[in-house]
Amino acid sequence: MFALYVKSPGVVASTEGQRKGIYARLDQEAEKPSKDFLNSISLHAMVNKPLRAQWCPHLQRVVLRYDHYCAYFGNTIGARNHKCFLLFHLAYLSLLGSFYYYAWHYQQICAVASHLLWKAVNSKTRLSTELDLTLYAKGICISTAVERFGYLYTQLILPLMMILVAYKLLVQLRHISRSLTVFDVEHAEDKSSAYCFRVGDTVYSLFDTGYWWKNMLKFFFQPLDEVVYRVPQMNENLKKIVSEYRRWNRECGGCSRGCHARNPENAANPSSCNKKVIDGEGGHEKDFAI
Repeated sequence: MFALYVKSPGVVASTEGQRKGIYARLDQEAEKPSKDFLNSISLHAMVNKPLRAQWCPHLQRVVLRYDHYCAYFGNTIGARNHKCFLLFHLAYLSLLGSFYYYAWHYQQICAVASHLLWKAVNSKTRLSTELDLTLYAKGICISTAVERFGYLYTQLILPLMMILVAYKLLVQLRHISRSLTVFDVEHAEDKSSAYCFRVGDTVYSLFDTGYWWKNMLKFFFQPLDEVVYRVPQMNENLKKIVSEYRRWNRECGGCSRGCHARNPENAANPSSCNKKVIDGEGGHEKDFAI
């Protein structure tokens, strides 16, 4: 947890050579700089942006493999602390589960103790052993406001926290298994995310190996702060997904029902959707070597 507060997410440093190159390119294209050039640099930090690196408005730096900004840690989650972020959630969920396990057992003990206490109070004859059990039961039963709050916490708040942490962890693992980040999923249509594309409503990354276990091994056992400027080629698995989507699109008359719902004009002219092999909600077409 402490590492998430102090560890750098991995920032792109601005060098004098980079700044000179950016200024020279801006002077050459002073009238109208190309969009590709503007998307490959950060004018805020004056650096060349590698793929998957994005400008973080909270940190005011360009972060390698930018995932998101975590408010309760007050730090950006990037290439060099993403593993710590995931391991923290695993440890936190285990800790909450342990608390809940012991709280559940304590509840069972309290139930038995309450029964013994009720039995002892309503009994006319008490043995010495029953008297000892009665005193013990009276001591552990919920009686004070603090104990009542603890009972409410373990029965209501603790399960809710476990559900929220488990959901956050599952979302992260799902993205990692597909070599995606939170930023990739939310900004797949942006020009700066040249390595992402949508097939229908599903976001894919060109860094995806095609196998979830390979993506997981790559995340946990390989460095994440690699600097890559060239968009990788589409692998065979992604080509197969795109080809199947094209075939399904042709067999269904050129576009999906969702496309008709988004643009009623396509229902009258289905062939207008054939030109857009990879489409999505408000998406744009990207050219890849298939």
